[in-house]
Amino acid sequence: MPRIIPRLIKALENAAYTTEIPPEVPSALIKRKRRSLWTPKTPEANFSVDGRSQSVLLDEVNPIIHKGIFRRHKRLPPRVRITRATLKPSDLEDVPRRMSPQEREWYASPYLRMLASPVRRCFLTDRPLPSDLMIRVSPFRMPEARAARPTQVMLPDGLSNTKFQLRRAGAGYYVYCNKEAFVALLERATYKRYATNVIMLPTILDQVSHLLRVRVLQEIELLADRLLCRPRGSQENPILRKLTRAEFKDFRNTGVLPSKNAVAVLVVPPLNRDPVTKQRPEPSNSMLPVEEEPLKAPRRPAPPVSTLHPAQPADGFMEKYCADFPLELPQYTIPLYNGVPLFPSRSQRAALHAGLNRILFIERRARYTKPRERSQGSQSGSETNSSQDDDTKVDRWARGDQRASHAYLLSSDASTLLRADSAGLVIALWRLRMWEGMGPVPPKGKSKDFGWKVVVPSKRPQ
Repeated sequence: MPRIIPRLIKALENAAYTTEIPPEVPSALIKRKRRSLWTPKTPEANFSVDGRSQSVLLDEVNPIIHKGIFRRHKRLPPRVRITRATLKPSDLEDVPRRMSPQEREWYASPYLRMLASPVRRCFLTDRPLPSDLMIRVSPFRMPEARAARPTQVMLPDGLSNTKFQLRRAGAGYYVYCNKEAFVALLERATYKRYATNVIMLPTILDQVSHLLRVRVLQEIELLADRLLCRPRGSQENPILRKLTRAEFKDFRNTGVLPSKNAVAVLVVPPLNRDPVTKQRPEPSNSMLPVEEEPLKAPRRPAPPVSTLHPAQPADGFMEKYCADFPLELPQYTIPLYNGVPLFPSRSQRAALHAGLNRILFIERRARYTKPRERSQGSQSGSETNSSQDDDTKVDRWARGDQRASHAYLLSSDASTLLRADSAGLVIALWRLRMWEGMGPVPPKGKSKDFGWKVVVPSKRPQ
């Protein structure tokens, strides 16, 4: 001890003294760089006896004892675009790679991305399904519990976007994204298999419904922010636009859309003013429950949350992808979402309408804002074109069926992916559609189980 104290005093004297305390950044907010374990020099394991004079175990480096050397690793997934930050020199063998046009086309498909999500086993049916088709449920400890064994509550986890709320680490279960599945889970109390001190409140149905709608609003906000960063290309590759009344009528009757890369259609009319206050409801995308006065029952029955309409695929789609299939494939359909039953809360529907109009404003401003190079062109060119513009005047005010309807057309393909990724919004809408019972559900049996067969899993899910 007497030898260490003089060394510590000397080290403190030589250390730089600063009064400023660096701010502590939460570890969850630190963006860690994804490392790659791939190396091109991975040897191949050879267990053949040809040309050997000794056993494989006697080799200096053998695949039985030194398994880590012979283990193969995947390369990092390709990226949509390569920035300057990713091109910094690194000692890693795996360098970032940009997606090819074919890979961008696959990545822009929201349904292919849902099917490619990690496979998990449903807690209720013991069926392996993609995780995007299920809802993760995790146990949360109640703060007011002071018993010897505190009570835990099963709550939905990971429904919000990671930009707004991170998923809780730890064990959890996945349940099929359907309201009837959670009703069966509550009636049978099969969640007790997790632990004896776990409870599930009936309010979880309203909580999941609310969070799924909040996720849609979050994806709209993120899509608008991405378009603000990359406004160019709005004229050639629009991501969101309004259908005219004639186009919307043709889509309902014939399924023909003006855009060949459409993935969804949303019908969101503006909200009416309150008859007493003469004000429209304020938009709200909070994750807390919304407190509103119940509305009167409508005179007419409400339309369904979503319907699938047959649509015409892009030119050359059948010849390019379906020429080798001998069987007849199902017809190409596009979901149409009705905003009133999709968002029964007026404040959330106001946020949905405001978010979609914000994206339209960004697209419109990018379309009619000229670049600097064009605005600083020669005056002679503008004078010669002025006479031509006078001869071909265009009516800027649409009339009749050419006026905009309340239907919003959402597109996603390889070209729009270079501007912004709209697949996340389509996935959030599809999950909400599944929750409301519009997705594939097992057939109803004679019993009261609604077709949900409960199977005790052989292993504890991760």
